[in-house]
Amino acid sequence: MSEKQFNTLVQGGADLTAILDVNGLCKYVTPYYTRLAGYNEGEVVGFSAFNFIHYDDVERVRHNFKSLVTEKRVKTEPYRFKCKDHRWCWMQSTGTNMLHDEAIEGFVINTVDITDLINTRNALQESNDRYELVNKATKDAIYDWDVVKDEFRWGKNLQRIFACPKSDIPFRLSDWISMVHKEELVQIRKSFKKFIADKERTQWTKSFRVKKGDGSYAYVEETGHLVRDVNGKSIRMIGVLRDVTKSKELQTLLDSATSLARVGAWEFDVIKQQVYWSAMTKEIHEVDANFVPVLDEGITFYKAGESRNTILKKINDAIEKGISWDEELQIVTARGNELWVRAIGNTDMLNGQCVRIYGSFQDIDKQKTAELKLQAALKEKSTILESIGDAFFALDRNWMVTYWNKQAKTLLGLKREQIVGKNFWNVFEDAVGLQFYTQYHIAMSTGNNVQFEEYYPIKNSWYEVSAYASDNGLSIYFRDITSRKLADEEIYRSNERFVKVTEATNDVIWDLDIINDRLNYSGSFHKLFGHHPDMSIPTLQWWSRYIYKDDSQAVIESLNYSINDTNALEWQMEYRFLKENGDIAHVMDRGVIIRDNEGNAIRMVGAMADITERKQYEQLLKSLNNTLDAKARELTTYVNAIEAQNERLRKIAWTQSHMVREPLTRIMGIAKLLVDHTVPPEQKNEMLNHVLKSANELDKVIRDIVESSHQQNLS
Repeated sequence: MSEKQFNTLVQGGADLTAILDVNGLCKYVTPYYTRLAGYNEGEVVGFSAFNFIHYDDVERVRHNFKSLVTEKRVKTEPYRFKCKDHRWCWMQSTGTNMLHDEAIEGFVINTVDITDLINTRNALQESNDRYELVNKATKDAIYDWDVVKDEFRWGKNLQRIFACPKSDIPFRLSDWISMVHKEELVQIRKSFKKFIADKERTQWTKSFRVKKGDGSYAYVEETGHLVRDVNGKSIRMIGVLRDVTKSKELQTLLDSATSLARVGAWEFDVIKQQVYWSAMTKEIHEVDANFVPVLDEGITFYKAGESRNTILKKINDAIEKGISWDEELQIVTARGNELWVRAIGNTDMLNGQCVRIYGSFQDIDKQKTAELKLQAALKEKSTILESIGDAFFALDRNWMVTYWNKQAKTLLGLKREQIVGKNFWNVFEDAVGLQFYTQYHIAMSTGNNVQFEEYYPIKNSWYEVSAYASDNGLSIYFRDITSRKLADEEIYRSNERFVKVTEATNDVIWDLDIINDRLNYSGSFHKLFGHHPDMSIPTLQWWSRYIYKDDSQAVIESLNYSINDTNALEWQMEYRFLKENGDIAHVMDRGVIIRDNEGNAIRMVGAMADITERKQYEQLLKSLNNTLDAKARELTTYVNAIEAQNERLRKIAWTQSHMVREPLTRIMGIAKLLVDHTVPPEQKNEMLNHVLKSANELDKVIRDIVESSHQQNLS
């Protein structure tokens, strides 16, 4: 490079370049010191460079400077530099040891003004602090990985955020890997393996895509803390997954900016129509080192649209009017990459005509991208704070309201313009005697976060409040929980009634958490059956151990059928249950099944009654009934026999009565004739013979009757 070109680069560049001796005295500075810090050359050269550095930073920078004696190049951390107008600018320097260069004989210090970058980073940090508070309020998916057993325990939000079905099967690393997008799987595996192998590393952070339960993919940001044993072996990892699908661009906002600005030089000879690019300018454009630029082709590197139109106008204004420029524009490199650059152009005028345009070309893509992303992040985070269901407001350390979202307006009835910029306690004087005042002051004075519930009489409402303290003040989230409070009160009364009922009844009241397989029994359980459920954690398996073996299969099958039948709302069954002392109790078990919106059984509440005495009475009654039935059958047989005998006797009596009457009638008739003396004497013997004959017939009939009766008795 020619001396002229070098001077162009140094004088037109955006870096501060100085040469210091071994004691830190300034031997040379570029003119940019005047443009940036306000000092002229005489106010800097011959003075110690450390005189301009903030007292809190000077020792650290001095330590870096001393390292140059033994090292070729040293880069400082950001530090504060005092300008002539007493402003403090943030700088970052790179020092090069050129003591043995006869032309330099000192340390070359290249310095970049990073004030805007630091301010951007601070704003980003403040924004991220607030964003973290939002994450605490909205809750992410948290996991706890037992590395030795390879078992994950997930927070409840895994199902909510990623639509993963709940399962009792242990979740393992292979399951998690199967959810990672295949395009990122190889890289994730490689990075994680390297992370695990490095015994010094405990913090894991990665962004990637995972497959949700519905088949779609979500961008997530994973942050994990790995716990190692004394030998560095991984034993446990606790982490959090955040769904950042809608704010994916926030992932790179915390990247460290480059320590030095990439600056190249360029020049355009208007008379000869020749263009010169320095090596750095070519590198920024991603062209070969032997690339020969021309003006029209150089302009086409600027992104079509606003950037290209702007540079065309600036070049024309420079040629026609001698106007310089300093613009931030976009280019598309030879490799197709879009970059933000800072293009500075100056003119050389001769007799009112522009003969040369020259300047610097700086790659500011990282700074500019960070700035744009920060703006987007601030806008997005503001949108988040406006869209969350909680009311939110922020207070500075003087109790001035700095932010007030629309939900806060809805709950408290104050518009943003009525409250922002005002002292909170002046607006809400009626809250001074309440917990709001006490708890906010505790958080502000101690720096500890507070959570509490309080009733606000003015609104006749209950609020749940979370106040998060920071160096800047308080970030406060609150929500109206009046309905919940009323519901809690009703639940309390209901539970109180339930307790009274369980105390008044002899039945065992039970409550089954089907999801977590947990049984709760009322105190009657021990009283009736002797078992101590409080000495262990009752489960269905625990309960089933005490079902009489001959009843066990039928009872369990019946219960499972009712639970799995989405239309079943009740279950009941009689079975035998083993007491603690070994006795067998007969029980009647009834339960009501509670289901979710999909019909899945989640809970059962029921009553278990000891019906042993009833069963005994039933058995006794059954035995008595059987005895009575037998007696009744015997009596019926006896009665039937008597009735049959009587019937036969009636038949005998009826039959024999006719046979007796006939001879008796003859005897009576003849006797009457004899008494009346109406029978002639010659016929009296004949009549007596008839009487004798009839008497013999009557005697025979009587003997037959007696014989028949005797035979009937024998039968």
